[in-house]
Amino acid sequence: MASYKLLPVSPESPVPNDDEDLPPPKPSMLTPRICLLACILCTVFNLLLSFRFETAKSNAYPVVTYKDIQSLRRPSQFLRFDEIKRPSPPVHKEFNNYPILMTQVDAAQKDKVFEDDVKRYMTPIGTISPRDRRVLITDTISTVVQFRAIDYGMERCELRLALPSFDSPLLSGNQTMALSVHRLNATIPLDVSTLSHTSKPIRMTKVGDIHLSSKLGEVWQRSFSCKTEEVLSFELTCSPETTTKGCHIEWWQNMKKPNPGLYIIQHSTV
Repeated sequence: MASYKLLPVSPESPVPNDDEDLPPPKPSMLTPRICLLACILCTVFNLLLSFRFETAKSNAYPVVTYKDIQSLRRPSQFLRFDEIKRPSPPVHKEFNNYPILMTQVDAAQKDKVFEDDVKRYMTPIGTISPRDRRVLITDTISTVVQFRAIDYGMERCELRLALPSFDSPLLSGNQTMALSVHRLNATIPLDVSTLSHTSKPIRMTKVGDIHLSSKLGEVWQRSFSCKTEEVLSFELTCSPETTTKGCHIEWWQNMKKPNPGLYIIQHSTV
C-alpha cells in the first residue's frame, strides 16, 4: 500500500513527524535471554577457573600434618650462652620437669584412642583445662608418657616415680605388684588425638622394673643424659610376672602434689 507524506504549507511551517502516528514498539524477549545466558556462562567460567586454581595451589603446597610441624627444628633460646663465664666449681641446680603428654593405650582394643583432658570444665570466662593427668596400668592398658628436656646446661635427667606410703588406696591389703618401664622410639611429641596401641611407637629398651608394695612408699629413679629440647618417651606397663595375678593401679597426678607421680628431675651440667 502506498504511503503519502504531507508537504509543509510554507518554509516556516514545521516538518510533520510521521513517527508520531506509528504504534509503540513491542518489547523484545531476546535481550533478557541473552543477558541471562551471559551471566550463566560467566559463572561457569569463574567456577572452572577457581577449581583449577585451587587444584594447582594444593599440588604446589601439600597439606602440612601434625607430624610435619612437630618435626621442625626448634630454634635455640640460648645464643652464646656457652661464652658466659661459670663459677668453678659449678653450682648445682635442679628442678622438676613434668610430662608434656600422658595418655593410655589398650592392647585388648588396639585401635581405641583414649580421651584427653577429661577433667576440663566450663566457666563464665571459658573452658578450664587442669594440668591433672591420669596414670592407669592394668593387664592390657599401659600409660604412655613424654617429657621435653628444657633450659640450658641441665642435661642430666633423673626419671622418678614417687608413690605414697601404706595408707594409700592405690594398692589394697597386702597386694604387691611389679611395673615395667620401657623407652619408646619417639623423638617428637605424639598426637594424643590419634594415639592408640596400633600407632604407638615401638619399644627400644627396658629401663627397669618397679616392685610395689602396699606397706611401704616407693621412690624409684633412673638417671640418664638428656640434651636441651630432646623429647623423652616412656611406657609404663604391668610386669609379666604380675599379669598372671591381676594388675591394676591408677592415680591422678598434678604439679602441686607430685606424689603419687611420675616426673623428671633435671640436674645442672655446667
